Amino acid sequence: MNIDKQFLREDVTEATKEFRCAWDLLNKMGEEIMQNNYEGAVSAAEGFIRSSRELEVMKERKKRHNHYENLLSQLHVEGVSAELVIRRGRDYYGES
Repeated sequence: MNIDKQFLREDVTEATKEFRCAWDLLNKMGEEIMQNNYEGAVSAAEGFIRSSRELEVMKERKKRHNHYENLLSQLHVEGVSAELVIRRGRDYYGES
């Protein structure tokens, strides 16, 4: 897994932590099952799901960021400045 490419630079530390946590919890689920501790396995599974969801949130944040970066690049190629889009958007929505 290449964390640097999947997540924003500012999310890499947190994503690494969540990835390791999810991996550890996945192993813990197996250990708990082997010891017939199903309650412990369920608890580990719930933690795994929480970490996985956090990773998904960070991945989606990167995806949105990339989308906006591509959009800005396309606007630039077309000769439209981002400042103009922001200014016109504020005028359209009545913001100052």
